[in-house]
Amino acid sequence: MTLVDKLKERQGEKSQMEFATELRISQGTLSRIYSGDRNIGTRAARKIRQRFPDLAFDLAAFLFADDIPTEHRQIPA
Repeated sequence: MTLVDKLKERQGEKSQMEFATELRISQGTLSRIYSGDRNIGTRAARKIRQRFPDLAFDLAAFLFADDIPTEHRQIPA
């Protein structure tokens, strides 16, 4: 599962706006993450990590995917 998959799973039945508010990021930032835009800024990344510390490695892999060899981009569940 990718970071996006895991975030969507945790979003559950909440709207993007509700989930973004829970994460303390804008809905636009959450939407950009869901579309694969990795240019989200350190503040948003930090807020996601604070809310879901267990996703720290997934978040790093998402943000630095261009620096990670293709075969190591997805972290096993």
